[in-house]
Amino acid sequence: TLSLRDAGRKAEERRREPGPGIRGSGCRLASALAAGLARGRNPVQAAKEAGDWVAQRIRQARA
Repeated sequence: TLSLRDAGRKAEERRREPGPGIRGSGCRLASALAAGLARGRNPVQAAKEAGDWVAQRIRQARA
């Protein structure tokens, strides 16, 4: 869940991908979020794109 204090709202919430945990997924999410912010995305868009990217990588790893 991404919460923005200034906006006072919950911006992004996701369910865990089903199945066993994948090591490093939190670090990948944080890195993807930081990259999105560095590219000038707003926090909500950066969080959505980072979450989408990590979820896709997890699904590919389990395929």
